[in-house]
Amino acid sequence: MSRALRSACTLVLVALAPLGCERCGDSQNAASRGESSGSRVRLESRSGSVTLEHGGTRSAAQPGALALKDALETGEDGHATVRFLDGRAIDVGANARFVLGESADGVVLELSRGIILSRGTGSSPGSGPAGSAIALSILTPYGLTRVGTGASDVSIDVRSDFAEVEVRLGNVELVQKDGASTAVNAGSRGQLGGGPAGGPAGATGTSRELTLPTLAVTLSARGARVELAAKGEKTFRPVGRAPVALVEGDVVRVRSGSPVLAVGGSDTELSLSPGSELTWEGASKDPTTHAEETRIALSRGALNLKLGADRPSRLRLGDTSLEARAGGLFTVERTARGLELGARVGDAQVGTHSPSGETSQMLEAGQHLRWEGGRGSPAAVGEELPRLSARSGQTVFHPGIPEVLLSWPGERGAYHVEVATSADFDHPLVSGLVHEPAVSVPAPRRGQLFWRVLAAGADPATATPLAQGSARFLPEPPRQELARLRNEVPEGSETTTIYFQDKPPSVTFTYKPDARALQYKIAVFQAEALDAPVVERSFPGDHAALEAGSLAEGNYVWSVTPMSKGGEALRGGKMTKLVLVYDNSVPSLLVVTPKNGDRAQPRVQVTGVAPVGAHLFVNEKSLALDAKHRFDAQVPPRGQPPMVVFRLTRGAGADAVIVRVLKSGR
Repeated sequence: MSRALRSACTLVLVALAPLGCERCGDSQNAASRGESSGSRVRLESRSGSVTLEHGGTRSAAQPGALALKDALETGEDGHATVRFLDGRAIDVGANARFVLGESADGVVLELSRGIILSRGTGSSPGSGPAGSAIALSILTPYGLTRVGTGASDVSIDVRSDFAEVEVRLGNVELVQKDGASTAVNAGSRGQLGGGPAGGPAGATGTSRELTLPTLAVTLSARGARVELAAKGEKTFRPVGRAPVALVEGDVVRVRSGSPVLAVGGSDTELSLSPGSELTWEGASKDPTTHAEETRIALSRGALNLKLGADRPSRLRLGDTSLEARAGGLFTVERTARGLELGARVGDAQVGTHSPSGETSQMLEAGQHLRWEGGRGSPAAVGEELPRLSARSGQTVFHPGIPEVLLSWPGERGAYHVEVATSADFDHPLVSGLVHEPAVSVPAPRRGQLFWRVLAAGADPATATPLAQGSARFLPEPPRQELARLRNEVPEGSETTTIYFQDKPPSVTFTYKPDARALQYKIAVFQAEALDAPVVERSFPGDHAALEAGSLAEGNYVWSVTPMSKGGEALRGGKMTKLVLVYDNSVPSLLVVTPKNGDRAQPRVQVTGVAPVGAHLFVNEKSLALDAKHRFDAQVPPRGQPPMVVFRLTRGAGADAVIVRVLKSGR
């Protein structure tokens, strides 16, 4: 046996030794208990055709712990995400198969075909047994890739006669079957086995720089006021209705609205916010892995980023990158301190690549990250946003808010959420993975949103939603002050009843005019005290208006007497009944204070009245109502801009939400 062949055999035996026959029984028992290396690896999500082979039995894969010797296989439409307990994620592409194993150094994935993408720091504090990171090696038919425990982002594509390894972050070691090893660093590729032309094994194991073909991009104003300065020019010109092709070096500046940059042949879109300015630096696509990269320089402002779900996609902003393996919706904002990054749906890897070193951080769906100097700590977002529950027919009255939080019952896990403007979900605005039972979405000024939540990996066409809801958004209708309403009380009717919800309103008495009268004397008595009028006044004309508050809640009788120029009564006044009733069955929530635009204070006075049988929440805290369903309390505003959010629930009825936006105290 040649030395090269002995080396290759030794390599494979060393990698697989812990899985040998002498431990098969123990491994299988451990697998059935979820112990050993398998307990450190979980199937987090899957979509399309994904099967799991365990103990010789094949079945549809479900999220959960993987055991040693489990084999995961994807079909033509399949995709899966495997997560290590130390935070590392493995994305498994279509038509792939691997077997979970272990070695003395850590976990081994035996990848026989397809593409997998390993991403993550592999060093989360307190992760894994005794808080350690998990070393990863990937064994292919053509050799071994040692990924290790450091920060890395690696793609491995097993083909018919070789395996290609692309390193985007960190560095790996390639070990050929003849034992030869090669280090491959970030931004380079290496190869295990013979080349595409059938070259000798190990001949192309050295790394090479990536050269990617470019993609075209167009700028569409879509009603926005947007300006463009061509490469090398300082003068900006308005962009019309027709889409404009951008070249590297073009500068885009947004005055108002939200224009869109669309990358040709891709699902990547950048929706720019008012006040933003960026320089276009190009887009490219890897013809082998189909991975895409978009490059911009964002000098100020913010944008929403949409990445397609069918391929790895990356946005590069100078030495910082945001990359998603399975698509998603993300936000990017340039601030004085650095970049503010957020993930609505989908997970992403945020990294900094500079001569001084490389750092990376996972950004999961539902998280926000302030990235400064290559560092950042993710935090949950959306807690201060107006929250909508999983109910249909909700109504949100607002003067213009940036976002709302759609929520549903459940625990942290893996969900697939879709949000659309129509109930058929033909063209979803948001579609992707989230981990918390909530997702933040832009709030329309007017219109409807429908959302549904599925188990991660479920087929939207056939799966039953775990939760669903809908809401209508519109400006709060102008409401007259109840104290100023002129409630007419005609003379001669048997009884007139006036209902009020805030405070006793103004009352207008009407009567038949008399041509001989100079004025009309109005007398109002409490029904049980006819000896002394509550109000006795004279008015000209054919109606008499009493100011708000002149009459309190109660039962009254009133009369009108026409008076001549000489002060004589032209006819006797007929008594007419009047009842003022506090109405504690208002059909909708009435908020008196605060008003939109009021100055924000540490605590804001909230007053109004709610319908009978309703429960009122202000900034998601229950608010007590008095016997007449009025409320009067002080609450701290939330969010930025400061808001007070009133949410009314009525049993099985739809929620009503009123948002009052205040002026910042700063």
